[in-house]
Amino acid sequence: MRSIILSSVALVSVVVACGGSEASIPSPGTNGEQQLQTRKDGTATGDGASCSWANTTTYDLVAPSAPDAPVPTYKLGDEFKSIDGCNDCTCSDKGIMCTLRACEQPQPPEHGCTMDAKVCPDGSSVGRQGPKCEFAPCPGEGPICTADAKKCPDGSYVGRSGPKCEFACPGDEPIACPAIARTCADGSNAKLGPKCELICPEDRPVPCTDDAKQCPDGTYVGRTGPKCEFVCPK
Repeated sequence: MRSIILSSVALVSVVVACGGSEASIPSPGTNGEQQLQTRKDGTATGDGASCSWANTTTYDLVAPSAPDAPVPTYKLGDEFKSIDGCNDCTCSDKGIMCTLRACEQPQPPEHGCTMDAKVCPDGSSVGRQGPKCEFAPCPGEGPICTADAKKCPDGSYVGRSGPKCEFACPGDEPIACPAIARTCADGSNAKLGPKCELICPEDRPVPCTDDAKQCPDGTYVGRTGPKCEFVCPK
């Protein structure tokens, strides 16, 4: 089921000049008009100089996944994306003004990642992705490399590093592998071999790759067995 996120709406009123009575302005549709956002207690989301999502229903939708993340704040006149990911907002002297488009969330993958989100330090939000349903990196963050290692020709071990989490032995010339991907039969991503080959479990029999893993006792072990698994000393 696709979930729909709507920004909270503040009802705007005007006084009709001729009759002096109060009339409500109908809520706009999806025509790009912005409406004032309020806190859960009805107070303003701005103080005349800055705006904040603190104590709003919209912020509550993403806060549980990152309770320690700072609440996004903006200066008067700033234009920014809503934390729902699709609406356009402005920090006005009365508070946050946003469009009210219905935001379609992407369908979860077959392995069933949850539809929660993480608030990044810059105020944007990212969802879960990949076979382990991990949060995507925030803008400006690099990937988190796995803790495996590779035995180099000189006998030393090196871990993954750099933006592509590659092994780099002393004296190695960098190899530029093509930017392609492969999804294995079990739904996992193929592993990159030393010659840029993409290896899946169903490709057996193939020789185990020459990488290694550091065990809890500080030793390193290579891949062994029919499944090329790491086996640490017990």
